Amino acid sequence: MADLTTRIVGDRARVCSQLLDRLPARGSGSVLSAYSSGFNISVGEELLYMGSTDRALSCTGAAVSARERNVLRARARPGDLVTLRDRVVRVYDRLGVTEIDLSGFEPVDLSLASIRSAAIDDEARTALIRCLDELDLATTIGIARDARLREHLHRLADPDSSSAGIARGVEFLLGRGAGLTPSGDDVLMGLGVARWLQRRETRLIDAISRSGLDRTTPVSRAYLRALIAGAANENYIDLGRAVAAAQTERFGGLIKSIRAVGHTSGSDSLLGFALGWGLDVDRLLSTKPQRTHSGCRASTSDGSIASPGAFRVVRGTRMNRMCTRSGIYHLA
Repeated sequence: MADLTTRIVGDRARVCSQLLDRLPARGSGSVLSAYSSGFNISVGEELLYMGSTDRALSCTGAAVSARERNVLRARARPGDLVTLRDRVVRVYDRLGVTEIDLSGFEPVDLSLASIRSAAIDDEARTALIRCLDELDLATTIGIARDARLREHLHRLADPDSSSAGIARGVEFLLGRGAGLTPSGDDVLMGLGVARWLQRRETRLIDAISRSGLDRTTPVSRAYLRALIAGAANENYIDLGRAVAAAQTERFGGLIKSIRAVGHTSGSDSLLGFALGWGLDVDRLLSTKPQRTHSGCRASTSDGSIASPGAFRVVRGTRMNRMCTRSGIYHLA
């Protein structure tokens, strides 16, 4: 009988090292979902996303060349049986068996803890806030900008909110919206990453870990579990490292790459990320023409461009603030 097994060697392939640590030695599952950029495999309680190396690595996944990804994608169908043994994934598809040996993949550290120990200086913080303030997220997020959203985002953004208020905000956002990763979950992801990077993650992450993650999709559950464990997608890790190293010239391009993720996922997560750095909820959700898109220059309330001197950091007893002509932003 002919050997119908296709082996993916994975030349220059990569895998999230935190995912390798979470995967069981043995297990079974199925192909959960498939789309043009890759597909998701469920194995027990874990999820493995198979993507390609021409995109940022997922904290729940692995990446092979675009050619190998296309081979895998052409064969895999939702519902196909999957087994895992000693880091070898076998997909039993309509053409036979596809083997993916993760032990030969390069492990990549996507832990937020490797970044957050570095001090973030005021210049880098201010430059990041300028970039985030330019984004006209209100027109591209996938969640309704109603009074309830504003109420809960204010709670989550306020450093003086009670633990109960934070829990209510998490409960409101969890699973809210359509798609493989509902918009509310993406907002929580971005906010959580910002909290991790600033060492202010405890209450939000605790609230997410205590929430009923079964209320959302399997893909979102995997990402939120990774966040709870302190991991994030490579594009956020790269942005965090750039902030820690004060590589301000990289901020615009990295934020642009995050925003390009999914239909609205990138914008949704950046909304949460911006809140985590102290940007005003109502300003972020406004569609008024007050932002520019020209290399992270800041805009003011009258639409003019703020000079670098328009931004200054004010030290307070409870928090820092960045003052601009258009408002005051609380800095974590």
